Amino acid sequence: EEHPDGGLLVDADGRLDLSGRLPSEELQLMASDLLSAAAHVRALVLSANALTNAGLIHLAAALTRNRSISTLALCGCGLHDAEAAALSKMLSDNVALSDIDLADNGLTDAGVATLAEVL
Repeated sequence: EEHPDGGLLVDADGRLDLSGRLPSEELQLMASDLLSAAAHVRALVLSANALTNAGLIHLAAALTRNRSISTLALCGCGLHDAEAAALSKMLSDNVALSDIDLADNGLTDAGVATLAEVL
């Protein structure tokens, strides 16, 4: 849901759903900047966005500073083993994040092993 002025709204459960709404890296960077200040967001849904490695690194950096998000959905974002390093850094640095959904991505056993090292 959006404000009439274009600002994003977080639902009553603290869920910010940006599924399929970030068509470019610039918007991904804006979303990660939003996370730095969004203390009331508990769940962030970025599913169905084509996250680039640069966008994911920027997002991971923002999530290390955000201590309110406990759930992150990155389903169908085109993530592969190359992005597993940025994800694992995010997971090791963010103590609040307890649930991450990576369904429908291209992670192999090697990428999953990289993530498992920090869990």
